[in-house]
Amino acid sequence: MAKRAPAKQKPKKPLTGREYSASISKSESKSARVSALLADPLMVCSSEGGFQSTLNVLRDASESNQVRMAALQAIQAASFSSIQFEAFQEEYISTLRALVNDPDQALRDRVVGLLSRMGDPSIQKTLLDGLNSSEKAVVSPEKALKCLGYNAHSGVFKAARDIVANPPSELALIEALRVLGADAKSAKLLEKTLKDKSASTEVRQICAASLHALNPDMMLEYAREAVENTDEDDDVKATCLSALAHFGGKQYEGLVDRVGKIAKSKGSAVLKESAKRFLKNYE
Repeated sequence: MAKRAPAKQKPKKPLTGREYSASISKSESKSARVSALLADPLMVCSSEGGFQSTLNVLRDASESNQVRMAALQAIQAASFSSIQFEAFQEEYISTLRALVNDPDQALRDRVVGLLSRMGDPSIQKTLLDGLNSSEKAVVSPEKALKCLGYNAHSGVFKAARDIVANPPSELALIEALRVLGADAKSAKLLEKTLKDKSASTEVRQICAASLHALNPDMMLEYAREAVENTDEDDDVKATCLSALAHFGGKQYEGLVDRVGKIAKSKGSAVLKESAKRFLKNYE
């Protein structure tokens, strides 16, 4: 006897605005609310009630981080997915600005990142104020610098240089050096930090990358010296060799013998691999 084909399931009927609001209310379990928030972001802007219900979840500091993050994710997804969201955009941005001072640090970090990528002028001022006075900081210095880097300008570069001069942490120093990779006035500072052997390897490598983008000639001049220096850190030397290999040219032929010895040395695997890539330019 032939088997019957399985009955086709009817398409699930979309929730009404009222049903959606009920599904994310506090009467439901945390997991059920998170699922409802993330199931269909378009429900957020399907009605005024649906949007306000989701926004109220996001605003409520008594809610769990998991539920509030799900509400934020749903609204953010809706903002990209529907032209209907335009009617709610202004209130959403206003809410994000208010959440910059929310007691939930993880949510605060996320909100600051979103506003920064939007190019919101108010968050730039808030972040710069926080770098100038730790009492006004809403995020860590490294987070502030990373976010300011999305729309870097002279004020941001000055703040980054101040961090390099007096870093509150290694992470903040690294972010500051990354930001300065777009500031022509900071080439000398990057070179000075690159040459500082008391700095960590990671800090010096960041300087090398930033200087390479900002002033290749200055970077290559140091790279040539570093390759010939037997006391240079292997990882920094590998970074320098990569820069030299990228540009190549007859001006570096004089380094072939020295780099050949590096390739056969007991140095790190990363250094020897960089040496081999450099030598391929002169085979």
